[in-house]
Amino acid sequence: MKTILDTGPLVALINLQDNYHNWTLQMLERLSPPLWTCEAVITEAS
Repeated sequence: MKTILDTGPLVALINLQDNYHNWTLQMLERLSPPLWTCEAVITEAS
């Protein structure tokens, strides 16, 4: 199963002060790597 990582969770993962940071960490622990994304998501997150 492939999991796609979108902008919102990526930002929450990187930003320790994001309201959803801890929730994102909890959800990512449930997933098996690899996580898939694309250049557009990385650009938008930065």
